[in-house]
Amino acid sequence: MPGSIKIDDGSGNYTILTNAGSLGSDKTLTIPNETGTIATTTATDLGGYVKLTSGTASSSSALTFDNFVDDSLYSQYNVVLRKMIPATDNTGLMFRFRKGGASGSDVTGSYFRSGAYYYGDTAVSGFETNISNSDSAKIVDLGSTANETMSGEFVLYTGGGNSNGFVGKYYRKNPSTNLHGQDYAVGMGQSDVVTGLQFFMASGNIASGEITIYGLRK
Repeated sequence: MPGSIKIDDGSGNYTILTNAGSLGSDKTLTIPNETGTIATTTATDLGGYVKLTSGTASSSSALTFDNFVDDSLYSQYNVVLRKMIPATDNTGLMFRFRKGGASGSDVTGSYFRSGAYYYGDTAVSGFETNISNSDSAKIVDLGSTANETMSGEFVLYTGGGNSNGFVGKYYRKNPSTNLHGQDYAVGMGQSDVVTGLQFFMASGNIASGEITIYGLRK
């Protein structure tokens, strides 16, 4: 059915455009009183980073993100962790790869970890090498008080086999270990094509924290 489009600046000034075609019903487009540019394509066609998924923990057993990987559209996936706190004191923040798309399942096998760690207010630094865990990987041990949060950014690379990698850096404040930062890398040689990620604590729940995942558009 024919309809009209109303362009309104929000303060009573407007223009009505009549369309002889089928709109289904009249539409209103409100334009703020400021200078800007309206894109004519969808956000995923504009390049750069596209938000794919996010989750907020609240006494959660895990935060699971299945089926966000699309290697035909994205070259890598940036994973932002913010203010992660465990419910149980002095336990490890863990992650594992997921496979199978929407009906996701865990990628099992040996996860190999390496990295360099450093402290902001003491003369301590060093390397972690040749560390492996079965069926998941530890990111860092965390305390459960409000001033022991961990935040970081990681890049997920996918494609199967040695193309599966999780690389980045994080920061935490722990009263017993001062200001702690670490460059971090995990990889595994399994042939599974990674399609998701899961985060959990080695013991107990994730008390709080936010995780947001972005895809870098090709």
